[in-house]
This record gives sequence, structure tokens and C-alpha cells, in this order.
Amino acid sequence: MGQIVSCESQHVNSNGGIKNPKRSIPDRLSSELLKKNFSELESYSLKVCFDNICCVNEDGISHIDEESFVRYLNFADDINVGQLLFRSFTYLANYPNVSRSPSLLTYNGLVKAIAIYCDKIKNVIDEDYSKLLFESFATWEDDESLDKDKEKDTTTKLPKVKCQDLINILTAIVWVTMCEMLLPTNDESGNFLETFTNLISNKNISKIRGVVTPIIYSISKPDTTYITWSKFKSFISRNAPNMFRSWSSFFYGQFFIGQTLSRSSKDSLFFGPSVRTWPALDSKSYLVNPINMAILSWIPLPDHVINRRQWNCLYTSTKHGFSMSSFSNQVFKYNGPTLMLINASVITSNGDDNIEEDDTLLLGAYISEQWNSSKPFGSEECLLFEISPTYESFPTTNYNSNYVHYSTSFGIGFGGMDTARKTSRLDKQSNSFFLQIDNTLQNGTYKNDPFKASRSAYKLSATRTSFNIDFEVLEIQVFGLGGENAKQRQDYEKKWEENLGAKRKVFRPYNTKSVDKEILKVSSSYSWL
Repeated sequence: MGQIVSCESQHVNSNGGIKNPKRSIPDRLSSELLKKNFSELESYSLKVCFDNICCVNEDGISHIDEESFVRYLNFADDINVGQLLFRSFTYLANYPNVSRSPSLLTYNGLVKAIAIYCDKIKNVIDEDYSKLLFESFATWEDDESLDKDKEKDTTTKLPKVKCQDLINILTAIVWVTMCEMLLPTNDESGNFLETFTNLISNKNISKIRGVVTPIIYSISKPDTTYITWSKFKSFISRNAPNMFRSWSSFFYGQFFIGQTLSRSSKDSLFFGPSVRTWPALDSKSYLVNPINMAILSWIPLPDHVINRRQWNCLYTSTKHGFSMSSFSNQVFKYNGPTLMLINASVITSNGDDNIEEDDTLLLGAYISEQWNSSKPFGSEECLLFEISPTYESFPTTNYNSNYVHYSTSFGIGFGGMDTARKTSRLDKQSNSFFLQIDNTLQNGTYKNDPFKASRSAYKLSATRTSFNIDFEVLEIQVFGLGGENAKQRQDYEKKWEENLGAKRKVFRPYNTKSVDKEILKVSSSYSWL
């Protein structure tokens, strides 16, 4: 890590003399943001951070230059995001008079940029912070269209972000989340250096890039160069409303608490305190690996679920068994929302060009209520989603309330009704389920059928007309998202039932055969009655 040089060591003019920095005069907007949305400690920490990494130009203006900014954030070089973020900060620093002309990142500008990145703009800036961030990454180009009715040209400026820039941004977002999940909070830990070395390795970053690149190109298609705001907005509003959430925690930890709580003012986030925003798992899971967890954090889950300190693994098919009884024993009686993940191998696929035979699917469902087998359950908060190979969410509709079905006769179904008489893989094609796993928990179907849309409790795909996929289940995992109390209550009820069963069980004497013979003798002696 490079050393971060403070303003105090940079007050030298071109003639070699000491030059005092001009006092920063807060502008109206930054003052209002500090007053309404920043605590005294946050304001103090931000100012300390600025003073420690800024420099002073020949005009006596204190500012953060690009080199110091990039070095302080300390992103891995292979992510190629440092300069892009600096460009974004200097753009937002001029809000509301934004422009692409070169400008200085002063303290007032830093206040505005950080407020937008951390979504601390309430009651001051009445704009969508996601839109402001998108525009800060964009290149602005003229869009000339002919108004045929009025027979005149109309030219407007439209923000478009390069696909490669967004790939770098999403790579950085996933990388930051992985750092939050994997780096030890104690910088004296012997595992820190090894973990950090693995995180910044080209192998790890290439793996992240390989996951996010198809997501970006699925948004931009058919264009592979730029993404417009309209396309990006449509995608994140349905599929990834929490995409920039990691940015908020990262920059909050870096600028608001990093300088006041770190042992050294030169600490970056990775060697100082961190802000953990994603739940920890109570056991290891290859399905919820750090990259998948980062992607999962984007989907529209309720805040009370995301903010849980821990998710509890309730059921793993390869551990507990591929059976409905094993599933119910592990998942039922958990009084809280759950998350189901399905890792599957494609058997046949029709209608989706991105999926071929033997491809791997990662599907999921958020179930908002406790599981039961008596009737359909769930609420409008339920959600189906696909993580790979296509990243897409399927929110609920208002057509019906058939969100989740559980039955030993047909298995587990989402978004329809059991209309088939048999449970074989071929016969269940006539079911109206959006997603179904049969009662062996080993095979399933996943389909987007526009002709059965009126019977589905979930919206159709926004990017694919129709598809029908048969798959073989490789793994199913269910996580409890209700917190520690929900898990303890489930454990208590399961233990109570076990004890009750033990009390009701009839224990026979040791030599049961001799006892049975004596009973027969006694009964025969009274046969004359």
C-alpha cells in the first residue's frame, strides 16, 4: 500500500515557499446535507479524512487529487475502477451544476459525493441516487431524432455508460462484498494477509468478472458497447434494487468511521474497521459462496431479511436426504421467512438460447411465511429468481395467491396449481407451476409459459418470451432468515415432539418371545369361557 500524504505536507508553492491553504467556505447544498443528514461524529470523521489525504494547489485550494484518491481506496489494480470512481466523485461534487469538464474534489464536493453514494440525501436532494450514480459514470452523447409531425430535428443529451465500465463497477461491488465477508476484522490475525492476497489475485477477479459480464450484456443487448439509463433502470427496479448497497457500506466505512476508529489515519478500509451489511451463515455452503452471496444481496429481499446478522441453514438435500419427509422434518416448524436455493443440471431446454443440455442452473425462491402442507401459503413478498446462467427476478402478481404449494403427492410448486394426475416428470408438464420439484426432490421443471400467465402468481420473464426446462436436482438448500429466536423456537419444538414421542412409545420387556408365550397360555386357559 502506498503512503497517503496529507495536506499539511503539501503546502508548498512553485517557488519553494510555504503556502497556507484557503479556508473552505461551505456552499449551501453541502451545508444543508451536513446539517440534516450527517451526525456530528460523521461530519468530524469526514473532515479528518479529507485533511489527511488532500493536497493544496498553487491557488491555495485544498482538494483530493486522483492519485491520492485511488491509493486511499486501495482497490485491486486488475479491477480498473479507481479512476472511474474518481471521475464519478468529481462529477457529483459539482451537483447540481454537473459537467464533464475537469474540476477539483474539494471538501464541499466530497460532502455531496459521499452523501449521494451513501444515500444520505433525504429532504435535500430530491432525485434517485441510483440515477445520479449512473449518470456520474456515463458519457453524454447527442441523440438526434426527427419529429416527423413537426418536421424538425430535436436533439437531447442522453446518459450512456460503457458496458466495460459497468463490468468494472459490478466487479468492484462484488469484490467489496467479498472483502466484507472474508477479511478478518482483527488486523493482527495471521489469516489476513493470505486472505487479502487471494482476494486481490487475478484469478479471483477474473472469476468475478466472468459472473458479472453476462449480466451486463443481458441488460445492454442488442448493443454490446453502451447501456442507457432506461435499460439500466428497468433492470435494477425489477431485479437488483440493492445493487449499489455495497457502495454505501464501503464508502461509509471508508470516510465516516474509518478515520475516527482506525489505529492510523493512513488506514484504508481493509486495514481499518469495516461495516458489515450482509448476514453471516451458520455453516459453510458452496451454493452461497462469497460471489453468489454478493449477487444475492442485489435481489429485492425485504430489509428486515438483509439486515439479519445470521442466516441459518435448515436443510441440505445431500446431507439430510432427498425426500419430502426429510425436508419437512428440517424446514417445518420454522416460524419465519426462508430462502430456497436449487442447484440443477439441465436435462432438456426449449425456448431459452442461453441454456443447453447439461448446463447448470442456480434457481431460488424467497418464501415469506412458515411452511405448511395444508394449503397454499406465502404472501406478495414471495419471490422467484434465477442467479445463473441468466440473472432475473420474478416478483408476484395480483392474479392469485398460489405462491407456494407443498404436497407429498406432487412435491413443491411455485406459482400455480397441481393440474396433473401423476407425478412423473413427463406428466407434470401439464401443471401450471412456474417452478416445480417433484416429490422425490430429484427432478423438476422451470417454465415461462405466456399461455398460462393468468394462472401464475409470479410475473413472466421480462427478457425471454417463453422457455420450458426439465432439470435434475444436484442440491437443494433452505436457509432460515427469521433470526436467532426463530431458529431457537424451531429447535425447542422439535425437541419437545421428540420427548413426547419417547413418552408415548411402548417399551417391551427384554425377553419378548417368552412373554408372548405366557400370554398365549393364559388366554387359552380361559378359552372355555
